[in-house]
Amino acid sequence: MSKIKFIEAEFHNVDKDRRAIRQRLERFLKTRLALERGIVPPDQDDRDDRLRWENELMQVGLGREGQDRVDRRVGRLAEGRAAAAGLSHLKLDDRRTLEGLRNGVELVRIRTEHQADEIAARIHSGMPWMAPATDLLWKLMRRSVRNGDAGFRLPPVLLDGPPGIGKSMWARQLSTALGVPRCGVEATAEQASFGIVGSQRGWSNAQPGRPLMTILKHLVANPVVVVNEAAEAGVATSTKGNCFGLTEGLLSLLQPSSATLWQCPYY
Repeated sequence: MSKIKFIEAEFHNVDKDRRAIRQRLERFLKTRLALERGIVPPDQDDRDDRLRWENELMQVGLGREGQDRVDRRVGRLAEGRAAAAGLSHLKLDDRRTLEGLRNGVELVRIRTEHQADEIAARIHSGMPWMAPATDLLWKLMRRSVRNGDAGFRLPPVLLDGPPGIGKSMWARQLSTALGVPRCGVEATAEQASFGIVGSQRGWSNAQPGRPLMTILKHLVANPVVVVNEAAEAGVATSTKGNCFGLTEGLLSLLQPSSATLWQCPYY
């Protein structure tokens, strides 16, 4: 496996940040006050003189006014740093959930053409009637190896056939053979794009989409996402007349150019 960055945000230890900022500001203010009081700066080449300076600096008090100035500045700087990190708008529980993305997420790859052959043969032996889908998978896995891809990406595939032939089972076999997690979305039950892309805060059942929840749970960036009964998906309409159809939700994720810029509406 290889790892990739998955979130455009920075993770900071808030308490540690505040302590570090406070220490820098207090030292700066004490240094200025010491110089104003005539305390001689140290000779940087003289270790004893540096120790003398540090001892005298520790004796400098900031007073109530100086401490209040430091407190106000620490608060402003810490808030600014948190805002720049990109997570300050989230609740604590949501920030903790995203904390798992701090070190990136895994990408499952097909390492050799022999591995691709084995995976395709295993799936075909159990479901030979799904040969067209398995043949496509096999060719794409071998191409991924030849291209040296960091992770295997199966382009959007539409499985069309009568009920009961094992379309969903084939997808389950695929995720098992690849060793990646799988998530499913029932298009007829979801009735909207929310199951795929999630919903914005303000909705009573606001939450991230199923694919992102799967990635957050397993820390694997390329799970298998199965949308069952896509042709039967309905469209949810808000009280303001806005439509939230499955097609609209999928479009932003199926096109590589738009998928790279996609942002979760919940987070």
